[in-house]
Amino acid sequence: MTKKVMKLIDPYTGLMECKVCGQRHLSSIKPGGGYYRGSWQCTNGCRLEEIEPVLDEEFFERSREYFKKAFEMIKRGNRI
Repeated sequence: MTKKVMKLIDPYTGLMECKVCGQRHLSSIKPGGGYYRGSWQCTNGCRLEEIEPVLDEEFFERSREYFKKAFEMIKRGNRI
Protein backbone atom coordinates (compact mmCIF):
# COMPACT_ATOMS: atom_id res chain seq x y z
CA MET A 1 0.00 0.00 0.00
CA THR A 2 1.32 3.43 -0.88
CA LYS A 3 1.62 6.20 1.68
CA LYS A 4 -1.07 8.84 1.57
CA VAL A 5 0.10 12.24 0.38
CA MET A 6 -2.94 13.98 1.87
CA LYS A 7 -3.47 14.68 5.57
CA LEU A 8 -7.04 14.69 6.86
CA ILE A 9 -7.70 18.04 8.52
CA ASP A 10 -11.43 17.77 9.30
CA PRO A 11 -13.13 14.36 9.10
CA TYR A 12 -16.62 15.92 9.26
CA THR A 13 -16.19 18.06 6.13
CA GLY A 14 -13.58 15.92 4.35
CA LEU A 15 -11.03 18.76 4.27
CA MET A 16 -7.60 17.41 3.32
CA GLU A 17 -4.19 19.05 2.92
CA CYS A 18 -1.25 17.92 0.79
CA LYS A 19 1.85 17.06 2.83
CA VAL A 20 4.08 18.29 -0.03
CA CYS A 21 2.62 21.54 -1.40
CA GLY A 22 -0.03 22.45 1.19
CA GLN A 23 -2.89 22.49 -1.35
CA ARG A 24 -6.26 21.85 0.33
CA HIS A 25 -9.41 20.28 -1.07
CA LEU A 26 -12.73 18.92 0.16
CA SER A 27 -13.19 15.22 -0.50
CA SER A 28 -16.62 13.69 -0.90
CA ILE A 29 -17.58 11.32 1.87
CA LYS A 30 -19.32 8.07 0.90
CA PRO A 31 -22.85 7.61 2.28
CA GLY A 32 -21.68 4.66 4.42
CA GLY A 33 -18.53 6.47 5.57
CA GLY A 34 -15.04 6.63 4.14
CA TYR A 35 -13.79 8.47 1.08
CA TYR A 36 -13.96 7.80 -2.62
CA ARG A 37 -11.04 6.48 -4.61
CA GLY A 38 -8.53 9.21 -5.41
CA SER A 39 -9.46 11.36 -2.42
CA TRP A 40 -6.05 10.80 -0.87
CA GLN A 41 -4.23 12.16 -3.96
CA CYS A 42 -3.19 15.78 -4.39
CA THR A 43 -4.93 17.74 -7.14
CA ASN A 44 -1.46 18.95 -8.21
CA GLY A 45 -0.18 15.37 -8.56
CA CYS A 46 2.34 15.64 -5.71
CA ARG A 47 4.12 12.53 -4.45
CA LEU A 48 5.74 11.91 -1.08
CA GLU A 49 9.09 11.28 -2.77
CA GLU A 50 9.21 15.01 -3.51
CA ILE A 51 9.68 15.84 0.17
CA GLU A 52 13.33 16.30 1.09
CA PRO A 53 14.20 14.91 4.51
CA VAL A 54 15.24 17.50 7.05
CA LEU A 55 18.18 16.50 9.22
CA ASP A 56 17.96 18.34 12.48
CA GLU A 57 21.22 17.94 14.38
CA GLU A 58 19.68 19.29 17.58
CA PHE A 59 16.99 16.57 17.46
CA PHE A 60 19.61 13.85 17.01
CA GLU A 61 21.69 15.21 19.88
CA ARG A 62 18.66 15.27 22.22
CA SER A 63 17.80 11.71 21.15
CA ARG A 64 21.34 10.52 21.85
CA GLU A 65 21.26 12.08 25.33
CA TYR A 66 17.85 10.59 26.10
CA PHE A 67 18.88 7.07 25.10
CA LYS A 68 22.20 7.38 26.90
CA LYS A 69 20.37 8.24 30.15
CA ALA A 70 17.80 5.49 29.56
CA PHE A 71 20.47 2.82 29.07
CA GLU A 72 22.32 4.00 32.17
CA MET A 73 19.10 3.62 34.20
CA ILE A 74 18.54 0.13 32.79
CA LYS A 75 22.10 -0.88 33.69
CA ARG A 76 21.48 0.23 37.27
CA GLY A 77 18.27 -1.82 37.36
CA ASN A 78 15.87 1.14 37.40
CA ARG A 79 12.78 1.41 35.28
CA ILE A 80 12.43 4.16 32.73
